[in-house]
Amino acid sequence: MLLKGLKGRLALLLILASLPAVVFAALGAAKNLREARAEARSRMVETVDLVAARAGLTFGIVRTVIDTLATDLDVTSGGADCAAPLNAWLASSSDYSGVVVSDGNGAIICHAGMVPADASDVLKRTVTQDSSAVLRLAEHVGPATPVILAKSVVSRDGEKRAIGVALSRATFESLIKHEGVPYSIGMIRDREGRLREFAPVESAGWLPAEIPLTSIHSGGVISGRSHNAQGLELFYALAPVPGTKLSVLATSPMRALATQDMQALIRDVGLPLLVLALGVVALLLGINQLVLRWVRSLLDATASYARGDYSYRVTNLEKAPFEFAELGASLNSMAQRIDDRSHALEHAVAGKTLLLRELHHRVKNNFQMIASLLALQRRELPTRLRMLLRIPEDRVLAMASAYKASYASGEIGLVSLPELMRDIAGQLRQSFGLAAPVIQLSAATDEIALDLDRAVPLGLLVSEIMTAALDRADSAVTPIQIRVSRGDDSSIMVEIASEQLAETVPTMGLASRLIAAYQTQLGAQIDEPTPDSVVISLAIFPAGNGDKPGEVDLDPR
Repeated sequence: MLLKGLKGRLALLLILASLPAVVFAALGAAKNLREARAEARSRMVETVDLVAARAGLTFGIVRTVIDTLATDLDVTSGGADCAAPLNAWLASSSDYSGVVVSDGNGAIICHAGMVPADASDVLKRTVTQDSSAVLRLAEHVGPATPVILAKSVVSRDGEKRAIGVALSRATFESLIKHEGVPYSIGMIRDREGRLREFAPVESAGWLPAEIPLTSIHSGGVISGRSHNAQGLELFYALAPVPGTKLSVLATSPMRALATQDMQALIRDVGLPLLVLALGVVALLLGINQLVLRWVRSLLDATASYARGDYSYRVTNLEKAPFEFAELGASLNSMAQRIDDRSHALEHAVAGKTLLLRELHHRVKNNFQMIASLLALQRRELPTRLRMLLRIPEDRVLAMASAYKASYASGEIGLVSLPELMRDIAGQLRQSFGLAAPVIQLSAATDEIALDLDRAVPLGLLVSEIMTAALDRADSAVTPIQIRVSRGDDSSIMVEIASEQLAETVPTMGLASRLIAAYQTQLGAQIDEPTPDSVVISLAIFPAGNGDKPGEVDLDPR
């Protein structure tokens, strides 16, 4: 239904015109989406690689510090003067929180600053395993863990010594934290391909349940997809820390990356769609304000004119576009001319109708005057001769009845058949006097009508048949019935019924010729379905036989 209107079709046209741009924007957005995802993952890999390089540099410096302390005899001897150089060294750098020295059994022989509570056990294992400088990461590094311990084994006079340096937590966190990234970064350590120790960030569930630890120290960064313990899909990037058995791990939920991708998609596709939607809305509002409001006003005008009301005028034309203003002015001018012409025609028609009604009234009066003259003349004749003028008088009165019924109907030229039959029956019964039988009239409806040109010969035809019936009817026992009705085929039927009526219809003489002439002029059919009835049927709209109204051919040839 919407597309049937101008507004809907123009909106559809705008959408179709903008569709290629939207399609290209969507294709470009899909390409940008793939590139954005690849770029986000690439940045994550680069960040992990950078953090691993920084950690390797920091831990290399720690290893150098431990090697430097191992060359100081006061430190490795564990004497009374061992704490002084350690405190002096700690004071020179804020990256370290403490230093501890133990003998081969793990007993602490010298220390300075803050060290982990389990430093003795850690150093004992270091001496026992005879490992080189490594880093020890606590199993759970939380806010309460103050330090990270780096340690190494040295020899002093044939005896083993373990030196441990406590790296401050702030320094450690500055290594693994990377500001402005949407993912979590931590550090892990593997042993025999299995995850042993890790330093998680504050986010829970950041560690993948399965990662290829055997390939950590292959020399490059690895990345892929995995799931955490809760089943959440993660994207991870893993880079080894040079010179250690540690690795830097960064993870991000896939949905977080997808959120960023979706934002890019909305930016690349949503904006063109928003512009298109705003364009459609602006178009619809503009069309409604600049075009459709004037079209509706013009439609209201034409609808009013179609109903025959020419008083409607298109207003506010000074605000309309030039084309609509011209069209509206033309419609107003046309309506004014039509209205003036209609009033003039109505006055003319009213005058002609009045003249025609007056003409019909005078024709009816003239017929009645002729009938009156015949009646007066008939009274002057002897009784045996009066019948000669009664029949012409009845014929003149039948014609007068048609004009009388037309004048009374209000529609000039249209005759109500029930009214015509009623008037003819009354005049005939009055003409025959008290000896005339009762005439009964019935009609299916009073709206059965016929034009005057055909009502006159029909009235004369009915008058001829009724006159013959009245001449033979017994007033006491033989009533005459007239029925007017419509046929199934839109015809008019006038049925006259009386005892042995079919025998009374004239078959010779002037009356017979008149009946045949009226029948031909009407294009009617006269049937005798029973001996007691005669039915006259004629079409409402005749095909026409060329006879002029009122003309009757009485020539028997």
